[in-house]
Amino acid sequence: MAGKFIAVRGTVVRAGNVRPLVVQGDFLCAHCGASQVVQFPDGKYSVPTSCPGAGCKSRTFELQRSSPGTRSVDWQKIRLQELADDDSKDSGRIPRSVEVELANTLVDTCVPGDVVTIAGVVKVITTEDGGRNKERRTMYLLYLEANSLTNAYDRHDFGKERKKKSKTRFYAERARKRATATTAAST
Repeated sequence: MAGKFIAVRGTVVRAGNVRPLVVQGDFLCAHCGASQVVQFPDGKYSVPTSCPGAGCKSRTFELQRSSPGTRSVDWQKIRLQELADDDSKDSGRIPRSVEVELANTLVDTCVPGDVVTIAGVVKVITTEDGGRNKERRTMYLLYLEANSLTNAYDRHDFGKERKKKSKTRFYAERARKRATATTAAST
């Protein structure tokens, strides 16, 4: 299943904070000052192991954060839960969920409660679990690296006013109106 391109539909149950993810770093050798650019596939940070400078055997490098060779992208993790069906065979079962990584323009395109369709590549992370009796077990955790996200909420026509506002402002105003209405009703 890993490496396959799939599409899943579900409800967003958690959306993490947007953070920068370094995808390429420009490193400066501490001894000779030579510079080298290193790519970080899947966001796995690694420092260079040898200097590209002629005759330099240094293994000490410093990341140049403000260099044009260092690039970062916006990154966010969300949890997607399967939609509940009315099938009698699945009643009483806890809905399955999957972690989804969003990058670049896909970040902040959904909030918890939105029904979305996400297309992306299945990726695998290996982790070690202590287990019982100090046995080491390797676990493979699947997650989805999103390539596209379609928000079902945005497909409906909510009028011209809704389209002009950002989604965040829309939800904040709706919550404020509900709170005001609740306060007015209770007095």
